[in-house]
Amino acid sequence: MYNEASPELLEKLNSYIKKGESVKVSNPVEYFGGLYRKVVFSKGIMQNIKGKESQFIFINEWDKVLDKKQVRRELVKLFYYYEIFFDKDNRLSIYKTVQSESDIIKDKSDYSEAELGLKILQERYKKKEEKEAIDQVLPIVKKVLELRRKNNEKLQEVIDIVEEMKKEEKNFSIECLEKIYPVYKEALMLNFKKVKAIYPAGQYYGKLKKKAEKTRRLYSATFRTRNIGLLIKTNYVMGYFEKVLRTYSRILDMSENDYSRFLKEAENNNFNNLMTLIRDI
Repeated sequence: MYNEASPELLEKLNSYIKKGESVKVSNPVEYFGGLYRKVVFSKGIMQNIKGKESQFIFINEWDKVLDKKQVRRELVKLFYYYEIFFDKDNRLSIYKTVQSESDIIKDKSDYSEAELGLKILQERYKKKEEKEAIDQVLPIVKKVLELRRKNNEKLQEVIDIVEEMKKEEKNFSIECLEKIYPVYKEALMLNFKKVKAIYPAGQYYGKLKKKAEKTRRLYSATFRTRNIGLLIKTNYVMGYFEKVLRTYSRILDMSENDYSRFLKEAENNNFNNLMTLIRDI
C-alpha cells in the first residue's frame, strides 16, 4: 500500500525531506469526502529496524500538507487500522496472525498428542498433587485448542471482509473501519478468553513440563519412541502456556469489560505516540 514518491511530489515536499531519506506514499484513504495520503520518511537501514517508527505527514488530493490537528488525529486512527488490515508487510498485519490450513492441522495434532502425553503422566505418577494438576490441565488443553480454532476463524472472517473490499476497489474510510472493526474486536476477545482459560492452572505448567521431560528421558533409554513423541508435545504445550501467561501478565486478572477498556486505552496511547511522529517545519 506504499509506493516510492514521484519526482513531482518530491519536489513539492522538498522542504520536509531531510538529506539521505527515502520517501514513500500510501494509497489514499477517504475522510469526509476528501482523499488523503500518508507520506513516510525513512533513512537508510533505520527503516528496517524492528520497532523503529518513521516520521510522516499527510497530504490531500492536491498534494498540500495537512496542518489541521484534529483532522490529522482522525487520519492517524484511520491509517493505523488501514495498515493493520490492508498492508501485508506491516509488522502488525492481520495476515500475519491467521493460521494456514497446515498450521491448523499441526495445532490439532500437537494438542492431541499433548493430551496423550499428560495421560501417560497420569498413569505413571500417583501422588495426589500430581493427579490434581493433570486433572485440571487436561480440560484446559481441549478448551484452548477450541478457542484457538474459533479465534482463527474470526481472523479469517476479517481477512475475507478486507479481500472483498479490495475487489470493490474502494478507498479505505470510516465506513470501512466500522464494518471491519467489530469482527476484529471479536477476534481479540476470543484471544483474551484463551488467555483466561490458561490462567487458572498456571502453577502447574512448569511442574508438568519438568515431569514430561524427566519421563521422556526415562523412555529414551527403553526406545519407546511413541511415548517419547507424546511427551515432547506435552513439554511443548506446557511451555507455550507458560509463555502466554508471561506475555499477557497485565491482563490475567481482568474481566471482559476491563479488557475492553484496556484495549481502548492502548489504542489511544498508540494514536498519541503516532501523533508525535508527524513531521512539522
